[in-house]
Amino acid sequence: MIPPPKDVKQDPQAPSSTEQPANLNLGRMTNSVGAPVSDDIAPLTLGARGPILLEDLHLVDKLSHFDRERIPERVVHAKGAGAHGYFEVTKDISHLTRADFLSTVGKRTPMFARFSTVARESGSADTERNPRGFALKFYTEEGNFDMVGNNTPVFFVRDPAAFKDMIAVQKRDPRTHLPSTNMFWDYFTLQPVSFHQLLVMFSNRGTPDGFRHMHGFSSHTYKLINHEGTAHYVKWHFRTDQGIKNLSAREAERLRGADPDYATRDLFDAIERGDYPSWTLYFQVLTEEQALNYKYDVFDVTKVISKQDYPLQEVGRFVLNRNPENYFAEVEQAAFAPSHMVPGIAPSPDRMLQGRLFSYADTQLHRLGPNSAQLPINSPRHRPVTTQRDGPMAFGENGGRHANYYPNSFGGPHPDPGITEVQAGCKLAGTVGRYQYEVSDKDFEQPRALYRLLAPDEQQDLVDNIAADVRTTHPPIQRRVVEVLGRIDKELASRPANVRNIGIIAHIDAGKTTTTERMLHYAGFTRRMGSVDAGDTVMDFLPAERERGITIQSAAITFGWKGAQIHVIDTPGHVDFTVEVERAVRVLDGAVAIVDAVAGVQAQTQTVWRQAARYGVPRVVFINKMDRAGADWPRAVADVERRLRARALVLVEPEIEKPAAAQYSNAELRCWLDAVSMERVAFDLAADASGATVTRHALAPGTPAYARAAAARARLVDALAAVDAPIVDAFLAADGDAARVPAADVRAAVRRATCASQACPVLLGAAARNVGVQPLLDAVVDYLPSPAEVQPPAGVAPGDSAALVAFAFKVLVDAQRGPMVFVRVYAGALEPRMALVNASQGVGERAARLLQMYGGEPQPIARIGAGHIGVVLGLRHTRTGDTLLGARHASLAGARPAAARERSVLHELREGPAAAAPVGLRLHGIRVPAPVFFCAVEPETPSDERPVAAALAALLLEDPSLHVTHDRETGQTLLSGMGELHLDVVRDRLRRDLRVNAAFGPMRVTYREMAARPAAAAHDYAREIVGRPARAGVGVAVEPCDVDENVVEFAEPRALAAAGNAALAADAPQRAEVLAAVGDGVRSALLGGPLLGFPVVRTRVRVTSVAYYDGESTAAAFRACARQAVLQALATARTALLEPLARIAVECPAAGVGAVLADLSGARSGRVLALDDADAGAKLVSAEVPLSAMLGYSSRLRSLTAGAGSFSLQVVGFGPMTQQQQDQVVKESRGY
Repeated sequence: MIPPPKDVKQDPQAPSSTEQPANLNLGRMTNSVGAPVSDDIAPLTLGARGPILLEDLHLVDKLSHFDRERIPERVVHAKGAGAHGYFEVTKDISHLTRADFLSTVGKRTPMFARFSTVARESGSADTERNPRGFALKFYTEEGNFDMVGNNTPVFFVRDPAAFKDMIAVQKRDPRTHLPSTNMFWDYFTLQPVSFHQLLVMFSNRGTPDGFRHMHGFSSHTYKLINHEGTAHYVKWHFRTDQGIKNLSAREAERLRGADPDYATRDLFDAIERGDYPSWTLYFQVLTEEQALNYKYDVFDVTKVISKQDYPLQEVGRFVLNRNPENYFAEVEQAAFAPSHMVPGIAPSPDRMLQGRLFSYADTQLHRLGPNSAQLPINSPRHRPVTTQRDGPMAFGENGGRHANYYPNSFGGPHPDPGITEVQAGCKLAGTVGRYQYEVSDKDFEQPRALYRLLAPDEQQDLVDNIAADVRTTHPPIQRRVVEVLGRIDKELASRPANVRNIGIIAHIDAGKTTTTERMLHYAGFTRRMGSVDAGDTVMDFLPAERERGITIQSAAITFGWKGAQIHVIDTPGHVDFTVEVERAVRVLDGAVAIVDAVAGVQAQTQTVWRQAARYGVPRVVFINKMDRAGADWPRAVADVERRLRARALVLVEPEIEKPAAAQYSNAELRCWLDAVSMERVAFDLAADASGATVTRHALAPGTPAYARAAAARARLVDALAAVDAPIVDAFLAADGDAARVPAADVRAAVRRATCASQACPVLLGAAARNVGVQPLLDAVVDYLPSPAEVQPPAGVAPGDSAALVAFAFKVLVDAQRGPMVFVRVYAGALEPRMALVNASQGVGERAARLLQMYGGEPQPIARIGAGHIGVVLGLRHTRTGDTLLGARHASLAGARPAAARERSVLHELREGPAAAAPVGLRLHGIRVPAPVFFCAVEPETPSDERPVAAALAALLLEDPSLHVTHDRETGQTLLSGMGELHLDVVRDRLRRDLRVNAAFGPMRVTYREMAARPAAAAHDYAREIVGRPARAGVGVAVEPCDVDENVVEFAEPRALAAAGNAALAADAPQRAEVLAAVGDGVRSALLGGPLLGFPVVRTRVRVTSVAYYDGESTAAAFRACARQAVLQALATARTALLEPLARIAVECPAAGVGAVLADLSGARSGRVLALDDADAGAKLVSAEVPLSAMLGYSSRLRSLTAGAGSFSLQVVGFGPMTQQQQDQVVKESRGY
C-alpha cells in the first residue's frame, strides 16, 4: 500500500454513422483453436447451482483472450478517479465473519477507492450514461481484500461467458469504429434479463452527479464464515452519506462537452477543500437455508434481495480523505480482483462472481504483469511470503535466498492448517453439465417493481432516455425493445407522452404520399423510397391507387423518430374521398398540411383545413415543391394567412434569396437557415442523393447568412409575441434583440402557440428532391402535441387504466381476416381476447387479435395503449363512428348489452341496419356528408344476387359515405356515392377485387324534394295485429320553409288533448311515448318523398291532432299513422325537386379561360363567382354550377384546355329547378 506523504504540500487542482452488422451466417462456433463449442453461455458447473469448474476450457479460452484485448488501458473501467481513506467498523458483526478487519467496533483499516465508467474509453466523459464502477481495496492485517462492485445493485448478464459480448456491444463497431446503438439494443433485446440493469442505467441513476452522490453495491452475493465455521450469505451496500444526486439527461450531455472530467474534478476538489466524502456499509444477511429457499435466486446477479424481506444491517463506514500523489502510480496502476479475499470472506456460487474470480486477476497479470501485486498501490500492509519468483517487473529482493518451492526443509513458507477453508460447510452435489438459465416471467417482476416505484416524472425521464437512444436503431430492433418493455410493464411500452398521432392532409397532387415515403425512409422503416410514378409506394398499396397515381383510401403506418412513436395516416386529396379525411382527423392529435409552392393554397386544402379545425387539430404547414419552376414561397405563406386564416410562423428560409417565382436549382436547395436555432441546415445531396445526410452548423455573427437568419428570427418572434406572453418576457430579457433570445424559449413558444391552435409553424422543402423532410419530422415531434397533452373527450378519464374507451374510425374488410377495425384508444388499454361493449350499437363484442398497420402490411401486437392507434380483429358488429368500452366500464352499470341479432345480407341491404339500442358512454361520431351521385347496380344472373349483396355489404362497412338503397317500385338496387370518381373506384373494386358479376346503370345525381305549397291531411289507423286491435289517429299540415333542415312542430297541448275517445292530458304518463312515436313516424315519412323517393327537405310539418284510444293505441300504431298522414299531405302539396349545386374551381391556361367561362355559363347553366390569377400564365375560375351539369366534365375540360386544365368541386347545397328540368328528370327516372 502507499503510505500518506510526509511533509509534502499538495498543489491545488486547477479550477475546478451506425451500420447494422452484416448477416454472414458463419455457422458452427469454435474456440480459438478450432474446436467446436457446445454452449457459449452456460458455464460448466457442479449441478445447476454449483461452482464453475476449471475444466471448462471454453470459458477459460474466451475470458483469457478477452482479458488481453486492449493494450494498455483497461478493457472495462478505463476512465476513473480514485482516493485514499479508511474504513471503520461501527457495529459488531463478529458473529457473522472471522475477517479481522471487520472484527472489532472502532477498528480502522486503510483503503483505496477507484470509481469509473464501465464501458467507455479512458478519454471519454465521466458523465456518460453508463454504470459506474465502485472498486474498494482494503489493506487488512491478513492481506488485501478487494470489493469490486458497481453503483447498481444488479448487472446486465448472469453468465460469465456473456460478459465479453455484453462489453463488446457497448464499445465500437468493428467495421466502422463508431458506437452502434444497433449492436447495443440488438444484443440486449436478445438477453432480456439485462433490462433490470438497463432500467437503472436509463433512469436518472444512470447519470449520477459525480462519484460522491451515488451508492455502491457488491451486486454479487458473498459468503461470510465465522470462527465456528458457520456460513452466511450477504450482499454489501455502500450508501452515500452525501445523499443521492443525479444529472438530467440534458445536463449530463452538456457536461459531456463542457467538462468531460466533471466527476473526477468534483471528487478531487471536495477532498482538497476538506469536504471528505463518506459511505456507510450495510449487509443483507441470509442463512444458507434462507438463501437456497428464497423466492428469487440469490446467486443470480440480475436480481436483488428485497430489503423488506432482509433489512439492511449497519456494519461500518469508509471515508476518503486523501487525494493521490500521482494518478498513474496510484489510480491507473491500481489492480482490483474479486479473488483477492481474506479469511472469513468467500465467494458464493454466483456464476458471474465465479467467472470474475479468474478473469479479473488474469486481466491484471496481462495489463500490469505477473508482479503487479508488488506495485506500491497494490502491495499489502505486510510483505507477502510466497514461493513466486521472477517475471517482468519484479521488485525488491525477489524472495531473496529463500526456497521457491514447497514442501522444503530449509525454513521456507508453509500453509497454516488453522485457516478455515473458504468453502467450509458448503455441501455440493450434482451432475457436471451446462445448465442454461431459462428466461421466465419471474425475470420481469423486479424490473416491473422498479418502474412502478419511480415517481411519474422519473418514469417519463426513463422512457425519454430509452426512446432517444433507440430512435436510431433499425425498426425490427425498435419493435423488440417495445416487446421487452411490454413484458416488464404494458404501460411502460406505450406511454402516450412519446406518441404522435398525425395525418398528412392536402389538395390532390400536393405531394402527400411522396413526403410520407421520405419520412419512412429517413426513419429507417424502408431501405428505398417508394415512388408514386413507379407505383411502388408503401402507403398507396391498392391497385386502383397505383394505377391512378392518387390516394383513394387513407393508410396508417407507425415508425419512430427522435424518441417518439409516430402514427401517420396518409389521407386522400380528392374531394370524392373527403370522408377519409374526416374520419382520420377525428382521431388525430396533429396534422401536417402540405401546400404546393407553385399553386399555393388550393380548394381542397381549404376543405381539409376546415375539417381539421372543426376537431381542434393543431397543424404544421409544409410548403412543398420548392424545386419547381414558379415556386414562390412568400406568396404561399401569404396564401396560408389569407385563405386559411392562420398565423404563419416561418421557421426556415432558403439561404439564397431569389426573385419571386424563380426556380431553385438542386445546389441552391442544399442550404437553409433555421430561424429557431440560428443554424445553417445543409442537405449533402452530392455525397448522398437520398438526402439522408443532414448537418447543422451555428451561424457566425457578422456574416450575411447570420443577418438573414436574424431577420427571420425577428419576424418569428414578432409573430409569436401576438399570442404568447412568455416570449415577450424572453425578448425583453435579451434587450430587445430577437437573435439573442435562447432557442429553447423560441421553441417552447412555437409549441405553445401550435398546440393551442393559435398559430402554425411553416417549413419549406422539396420532398421529391429529398430536401426538408427531416426538419419536418423534427417539427412533428417538437411542436405537435402528444395524446397526453390533448383534452380528452367528455366522459373519458385517461388515467383510469381499467376504463377502456376506444373509438372505431375506420373499417376494412379483408378476405382472410374479416373486418379489420381501426381504433384510437382514449383511455385504458385493448388486449387480445378482451370482452368489449359496442356502446353505439348496444351489443357485446370480443377482440380476437390486435395488429399494427404498416401501410398494407399488418403486424401482430400484444396491446394498444391509451393514445395509440391500432387494428382489432374479431369485431362483428362494429362500424365507423362506434364507441367501444371495456365490459366493466362505469357507464355500463345497470346496462345489459343485447346479443346482436344475425340478419341476412340481403335483408340488411333492403331493410337497412338493425336499429341500435345505445348504452353507456358514447363519443362524438363522424360527420359523413350525404351522397350526391348514384347509379343502379344489378347482378347479371340470379345466382349472382347473393355474392353481389355480400360485396356491397363489405363496401358499406368500409365506406360510410357509400349508400345502398332498394327502390321498391322498380326493384332496383341503387348505389350512391360522393362523385363520379368515387363510384368509378367502387365499380372497379366490385369487379376486380371482390370479383362479382354485376351490371351498372348510368351515373346520375341525387336530388331532394320539398313541399311545393301548404297542404293538410288526417289519417286514421285501425288494424288488427296478431289478434289484437291497433288504432291511432294523426292530423298534420305541411308547408315549405326557408331552412335546409326539416322542422317538426306539435300543436298546443290542449289541441292534442281534445282528440280521440280518451283525453291525452299534459300529465298523462303515456303522453311522452305517444309524441315520440308520432315524431318518429313524421321523420320516417320525410326520408323519401312521393315524387321520386328522394329525401324531403325545407319542409315544415305541424302535427295538428292526435287521437288516442285507451287500450288500443300503441307506439307502433302512432308511428305508422303519422307516416301515412305526412305522405298524404305531401302528395296533396305536390313536392318539387331540388337539384344539388356545386362550387367549382377550375385552373387553366390564360389562353383557354374564354372557352372555360363560356362552357360554364352556357351549356352548364353555371354562375361565375370570380376570376383570379393562379401561378404564372394561369387563371383560376370559381363558379357555382348544377351538379348534374358536371357529369363528364373532366373529359370536356381536357378538350377545352388541350389537357392543361384541372378542377375541383364541392357540393354546397341544393337549389330549385325549372318545371321543364323537373319533368325531364322525372321522365328519365320513371321511364315515362
